Amino acid sequence: MKKKFKSLNCVCILSVFLLISVFLLNNVHVISANSNSITYGDINGDGNIDSTDVTLLKRFILNIINSLAHPKSADLNCDSIIDSIDYSILQRYVLQIISEFPIQNPPDNTSPSSYLTNSEKILFDLINEVRLNAGIEPFECDKDLVDVARIKSQEMVDDFFFSSISPTYGTTRELLNHFNIPFKYATETVSISLNATSSFNQLIQIDLYNEIITDPKYNYIGIGAIRCPIRGLVIVQIFVGR
Repeated sequence: MKKKFKSLNCVCILSVFLLISVFLLNNVHVISANSNSITYGDINGDGNIDSTDVTLLKRFILNIINSLAHPKSADLNCDSIIDSIDYSILQRYVLQIISEFPIQNPPDNTSPSSYLTNSEKILFDLINEVRLNAGIEPFECDKDLVDVARIKSQEMVDDFFFSSISPTYGTTRELLNHFNIPFKYATETVSISLNATSSFNQLIQIDLYNEIITDPKYNYIGIGAIRCPIRGLVIVQIFVGR
Protein backbone atom coordinates (compact mmCIF):
# COMPACT_ATOMS: atom_id res chain seq x y z
CA MET A 1 0.00 0.00 0.00
CA LYS A 2 1.38 3.41 -0.95
CA LYS A 3 1.80 5.96 1.83
CA LYS A 4 1.45 9.75 1.62
CA PHE A 5 4.54 11.58 2.62
CA LYS A 6 3.73 15.01 3.99
CA SER A 7 7.25 16.02 4.83
CA LEU A 8 10.73 14.78 4.12
CA ASN A 9 13.85 16.51 5.38
CA CYS A 10 17.43 15.35 5.16
CA VAL A 11 20.48 16.70 6.94
CA CYS A 12 23.93 15.40 6.17
CA ILE A 13 26.82 16.19 8.54
CA LEU A 14 29.87 15.65 6.31
CA SER A 15 33.01 14.27 7.93
CA VAL A 16 35.02 11.28 6.68
CA PHE A 17 34.38 7.98 4.94
CA LEU A 18 35.93 4.57 4.20
CA LEU A 19 35.93 2.18 1.25
CA ILE A 20 35.30 -1.51 1.84
CA SER A 21 33.82 -2.88 -1.37
CA VAL A 22 30.88 -5.14 -0.69
CA PHE A 23 27.17 -5.02 -1.45
CA LEU A 24 23.65 -4.92 0.00
CA LEU A 25 20.81 -7.10 -1.19
CA ASN A 26 17.11 -6.60 -1.63
CA ASN A 27 14.90 -9.68 -1.93
CA VAL A 28 13.13 -11.45 0.92
CA HIS A 29 12.78 -15.21 1.48
CA VAL A 30 10.63 -16.86 4.10
CA ILE A 31 12.22 -19.74 6.03
CA SER A 32 10.55 -23.11 5.55
CA ALA A 33 12.97 -25.80 6.70
CA ASN A 34 13.63 -27.22 10.15
CA SER A 35 16.85 -28.21 11.89
CA ASN A 36 17.52 -29.82 15.24
CA SER A 37 20.98 -28.32 15.62
CA ILE A 38 21.64 -24.80 14.29
CA THR A 39 25.02 -23.13 13.94
CA TYR A 40 24.01 -19.59 13.10
CA GLY A 41 25.96 -18.08 10.23
CA ASP A 42 27.31 -21.42 8.98
CA ILE A 43 25.24 -21.33 5.81
CA ASN A 44 27.00 -24.21 4.02
CA GLY A 45 27.35 -26.40 7.13
CA ASP A 46 31.14 -26.85 6.89
CA GLY A 47 31.76 -25.83 10.52
CA ASN A 48 33.20 -22.41 9.63
CA ILE A 49 31.61 -18.96 9.37
CA ASP A 50 33.47 -17.08 6.67
CA SER A 51 33.24 -15.29 3.32
CA THR A 52 32.00 -18.48 1.67
CA ASP A 53 28.86 -18.28 3.78
CA VAL A 54 28.46 -14.59 2.90
CA THR A 55 28.68 -15.40 -0.81
CA LEU A 56 26.22 -18.28 -0.50
CA LEU A 57 23.69 -16.11 1.32
CA LYS A 58 24.10 -13.43 -1.34
CA ARG A 59 23.38 -15.94 -4.11
CA PHE A 60 20.27 -17.16 -2.32
CA ILE A 61 18.84 -13.67 -1.75
CA LEU A 62 19.52 -12.75 -5.38
CA ASN A 63 17.66 -15.92 -6.48
CA ILE A 64 20.77 -17.29 -8.17
CA ILE A 65 20.17 -20.44 -6.11
CA ASN A 66 16.75 -21.57 -4.91
CA SER A 67 17.45 -23.19 -1.55
CA LEU A 68 19.85 -23.51 1.36
CA ALA A 69 20.86 -26.75 3.03
CA HIS A 70 20.53 -25.09 6.47
CA PRO A 71 18.10 -22.18 6.06
CA LYS A 72 17.57 -21.53 9.76
CA SER A 73 21.27 -20.81 10.15
CA ALA A 74 20.69 -17.72 7.99
CA ASP A 75 17.94 -16.20 10.14
CA LEU A 76 20.34 -14.16 12.24
CA ASN A 77 17.85 -11.72 13.76
CA CYS A 78 15.14 -14.31 14.51
CA ASP A 79 12.33 -12.79 12.41
CA SER A 80 11.66 -16.00 10.36
CA ILE A 81 12.72 -14.21 7.15
CA ILE A 82 15.99 -14.40 5.24
CA ASP A 83 16.73 -11.02 3.70
CA SER A 84 19.31 -8.26 3.36
CA ILE A 85 19.19 -7.58 7.10
CA ASP A 86 20.53 -11.08 7.77
CA TYR A 87 23.11 -10.54 5.05
CA SER A 88 24.27 -7.30 6.68
CA ILE A 89 24.55 -9.03 10.08
CA LEU A 90 26.57 -11.93 8.65
CA GLN A 91 28.83 -9.55 6.78
CA ARG A 92 29.52 -7.55 9.93
CA TYR A 93 30.28 -10.76 11.84
CA VAL A 94 32.77 -12.01 9.24
CA LEU A 95 34.43 -8.56 9.18
CA GLN A 96 34.69 -8.83 13.02
CA ILE A 97 32.60 -5.69 13.53
CA ILE A 98 30.32 -7.72 15.81
CA SER A 99 31.20 -10.80 17.86
CA GLU A 100 27.78 -12.45 18.07
CA PHE A 101 24.50 -12.54 16.20
CA PRO A 102 21.36 -10.82 17.52
CA ILE A 103 19.59 -14.18 17.73
CA GLN A 104 22.28 -15.42 20.15
CA ASN A 105 21.52 -12.59 22.56
CA PRO A 106 17.87 -11.70 21.94
CA PRO A 107 16.64 -8.42 23.39
CA ASP A 108 13.96 -7.99 26.02
CA ASN A 109 10.90 -7.46 23.84
CA THR A 110 9.21 -5.52 26.64
CA SER A 111 11.75 -2.74 26.10
CA PRO A 112 12.42 -1.87 22.41
CA SER A 113 15.39 0.31 23.35
CA SER A 114 17.15 -2.79 24.73
CA TYR A 115 17.62 -3.77 21.07
CA LEU A 116 20.13 -0.92 20.74
CA THR A 117 23.87 -1.34 21.04
CA ASN A 118 25.67 0.63 23.74
CA SER A 119 26.57 3.46 21.32
CA GLU A 120 23.05 3.58 19.91
CA LYS A 121 21.56 3.63 23.42
CA ILE A 122 23.82 6.55 24.44
CA LEU A 123 22.52 8.60 21.50
CA PHE A 124 18.94 7.54 22.15
CA ASP A 125 19.14 8.71 25.77
CA LEU A 126 20.89 12.00 24.92
CA ILE A 127 18.30 12.84 22.26
CA ASN A 128 15.40 12.05 24.56
CA GLU A 129 16.95 14.16 27.30
CA VAL A 130 16.74 17.13 24.93
CA ARG A 131 13.14 16.24 24.12
CA LEU A 132 12.15 16.04 27.77
CA ASN A 133 13.90 19.32 28.61
CA ALA A 134 11.88 20.94 25.82
CA GLY A 135 8.65 19.55 27.25
CA ILE A 136 8.15 17.09 24.37
CA GLU A 137 7.29 13.42 24.64
CA PRO A 138 10.43 11.26 24.17
CA PHE A 139 11.03 9.29 21.01
CA GLU A 140 9.96 5.66 20.93
CA CYS A 141 12.61 3.22 19.66
CA ASP A 142 11.39 1.31 16.62
CA LYS A 143 13.21 -2.01 16.06
CA ASP A 144 12.50 -2.06 12.31
CA LEU A 145 13.84 1.48 11.97
CA VAL A 146 16.97 0.44 13.86
CA ASP A 147 17.53 -2.42 11.41
CA VAL A 148 17.16 -0.07 8.43
CA ALA A 149 19.46 2.53 10.00
CA ARG A 150 22.10 -0.16 10.58
CA ILE A 151 21.86 -1.30 6.97
CA LYS A 152 22.36 2.29 5.79
CA SER A 153 25.31 2.78 8.17
CA GLN A 154 26.97 -0.42 6.96
CA GLU A 155 26.41 0.63 3.36
CA MET A 156 28.20 3.93 3.95
CA VAL A 157 31.16 2.07 5.44
CA ASP A 158 31.22 -0.50 2.65
CA ASP A 159 30.54 1.55 -0.46
CA PHE A 160 32.63 4.70 0.08
CA PHE A 161 29.89 7.30 0.22
CA PHE A 162 28.59 9.74 2.79
CA SER A 163 25.11 10.99 2.05
CA SER A 164 21.49 10.79 3.06
CA ILE A 165 20.86 9.40 -0.43
CA SER A 166 21.81 5.74 -0.77
CA PRO A 167 23.17 4.49 -4.10
CA THR A 168 21.31 1.24 -3.42
CA TYR A 169 18.00 2.43 -1.95
CA GLY A 170 17.75 6.09 -2.95
CA THR A 171 16.26 8.81 -0.76
CA THR A 172 15.13 8.33 2.82
CA ARG A 173 11.56 7.96 1.60
CA GLU A 174 12.58 5.30 -0.92
CA LEU A 175 14.69 3.52 1.70
CA LEU A 176 11.74 3.31 4.11
CA ASN A 177 9.40 2.26 1.30
CA HIS A 178 11.76 -0.54 0.34
CA PHE A 179 11.60 -2.02 3.84
CA ASN A 180 7.85 -1.34 4.24
CA ILE A 181 8.31 1.11 7.13
CA PRO A 182 5.10 3.14 7.65
CA PHE A 183 5.34 6.90 8.17
CA LYS A 184 3.73 10.25 7.43
CA TYR A 185 6.86 12.32 8.04
CA ALA A 186 10.49 11.28 7.76
CA THR A 187 13.96 12.75 8.04
CA GLU A 188 17.47 11.36 8.39
CA THR A 189 20.87 12.46 9.63
CA VAL A 190 24.25 10.87 8.96
CA SER A 191 27.49 11.51 10.79
CA ILE A 192 30.91 10.03 11.54
CA SER A 193 32.71 10.64 14.81
CA LEU A 194 34.98 8.98 17.37
CA ASN A 195 32.07 7.83 19.53
CA ALA A 196 28.39 8.39 20.20
CA THR A 197 28.88 11.22 22.69
CA SER A 198 31.19 13.24 20.43
CA SER A 199 28.78 12.71 17.53
CA PHE A 200 25.90 14.10 19.58
CA ASN A 201 28.00 17.05 20.80
CA GLN A 202 28.81 17.95 17.18
CA LEU A 203 25.27 17.51 15.89
CA ILE A 204 23.61 19.45 18.71
CA GLN A 205 25.50 22.57 17.56
CA ILE A 206 23.55 22.50 14.27
CA ASP A 207 20.22 24.36 14.28
CA LEU A 208 18.55 21.99 11.83
CA TYR A 209 19.40 18.98 13.98
CA ASN A 210 17.93 20.71 17.03
CA GLU A 211 14.78 21.46 15.05
CA ILE A 212 14.45 17.83 14.08
CA ILE A 213 14.88 16.25 17.49
CA THR A 214 12.53 18.76 19.14
CA ASP A 215 9.85 18.56 16.46
CA PRO A 216 6.80 16.86 18.05
CA LYS A 217 5.57 15.54 14.70
CA TYR A 218 8.42 13.01 14.81
CA ASN A 219 7.73 10.35 17.44
CA TYR A 220 9.76 7.27 16.41
CA ILE A 221 13.49 6.87 15.94
CA GLY A 222 15.89 4.28 14.60
CA ILE A 223 19.64 4.59 15.20
CA GLY A 224 22.30 2.55 13.43
CA ALA A 225 25.91 2.88 14.60
CA ILE A 226 28.57 0.83 12.79
CA ARG A 227 32.20 0.95 13.91
CA CYS A 228 34.63 1.62 11.09
CA PRO A 229 38.03 0.12 12.04
CA ILE A 230 39.88 3.20 10.75
CA ARG A 231 37.60 6.23 10.80
CA GLY A 232 35.35 5.81 13.81
CA LEU A 233 31.63 5.42 14.37
CA VAL A 234 29.36 5.78 11.33
CA ILE A 235 25.91 6.78 12.54
CA VAL A 236 22.55 7.02 10.80
CA GLN A 237 19.55 8.42 12.67
CA ILE A 238 16.12 8.04 11.08
CA PHE A 239 13.19 9.99 12.54
CA VAL A 240 9.60 9.32 11.50
CA GLY A 241 6.19 10.61 12.47
CA ARG A 242 3.10 8.42 12.40
